[in-house]
Amino acid sequence: MALKANDFLNTTWQASHVNQVIDSIKALYVNEMRNHCERWDLNYDHWSYEVNRLKTFGNNRAYYFINDLKEVLGYSTRYSVIVDTQNEQMGTVKVNSLYPGSFPFNGSYFEDVEITLKALPKPGYKFTGWRGDNSSKQMSINHHVDGNASFEAMFAKADAGSEQVIINEVFYKSADNIKPSDWVELYNAGATSVDLKDWSFSDGKQDSAFVFENSYILYPDSYLVICKNTENFKTTYPWVKNYTGEIVFGLSSLGDHLRLYNANAQLVDAVDYYPNGEWPAEANGMGASIEVIKPHDNNELAGNWGASPNGGTPGARNLNYVDVGIFDQKYALNAALQCLPNPLTESSVITFTIEKAGHYQLQLCDINGKAISKVIKQTYYPGKYSVPIHELVSDKPAKGIYFIQLHSGLGSESIKLVIL
Repeated sequence: MALKANDFLNTTWQASHVNQVIDSIKALYVNEMRNHCERWDLNYDHWSYEVNRLKTFGNNRAYYFINDLKEVLGYSTRYSVIVDTQNEQMGTVKVNSLYPGSFPFNGSYFEDVEITLKALPKPGYKFTGWRGDNSSKQMSINHHVDGNASFEAMFAKADAGSEQVIINEVFYKSADNIKPSDWVELYNAGATSVDLKDWSFSDGKQDSAFVFENSYILYPDSYLVICKNTENFKTTYPWVKNYTGEIVFGLSSLGDHLRLYNANAQLVDAVDYYPNGEWPAEANGMGASIEVIKPHDNNELAGNWGASPNGGTPGARNLNYVDVGIFDQKYALNAALQCLPNPLTESSVITFTIEKAGHYQLQLCDINGKAISKVIKQTYYPGKYSVPIHELVSDKPAKGIYFIQLHSGLGSESIKLVIL
């Protein structure tokens, strides 16, 4: 709650912004209100008074809200967090849920909250690292607020081979209980953002290809789903927002030839899938998708595809993802994270080893990355630790596959947990 509130306090709830919005609305009606009040013998000064009351509310809202958070939830000190970019023409930064309109961004955040910064290189550029209070080269970092801090995202001209958009997941045949219609997921496995305008996706027949008519920036390590029927897709996956459509052709349950072309009609990626042989059979009407296991390896090979049950993971990291590519290789915690026994029992214990002291967060997530347990936040020092599963999860979740996740500003690590 406090994290989202901080985002509002740093943007839309600022008095200057609220007053600007009120004044802009007032300007639309002020002349008409004078005529209206004169015609119906009403008091124009009273209307002006009510408008000023709105401004008074806007001027004082942040002050009272901050005090309520302190009194009710126990938050105390707020610290300044400055986020800048080397050059806005080369790239920007997402701050939690915010896309700042200008830089440097200067926000205030409560002590002990954790904020997420994600560098967003523009097409033709790549992210090279952070300067300031974090020197990581990881595109997305978490920062535990314990004092004033500043960060600057650095960018450079992208190399010729930095673009790498792949066909990453395919759902081609519905099951009785899962009916989203056909969809295909694209994944940016490269180091630079790509504008998909005028790109096309087809089943090998260009006359029926789906064409991206508008600009869509696909950032590195980001996903986009192309749907045959967006209404069916929304009904099945209401939490997924990064999708588009609609394709006019269907994906065959007998196998199909998928092709992705850039704006210059050059082939970017090609996948020929089948419902048998080495390809996962669970996707042929059993409710599973097929998804790439290692996005930086050859996705034309059947052995690089796995089945993702229960409708797959559209718009998010694949369930079978095991790659250590440009987004993971240097930033794993190397914590030897384990949970034994696995599948879960009442006596299961989570163990991990900390190499560097810092603020860490331990939680249980579902396959969509949504936290379903309480979050254990703690400062750990180098050494071995164990956490009984009941300290993380009081009530046993439903059957399925979950992830235990340990992360900090230094990196992250996760493992699968099976619940039967």
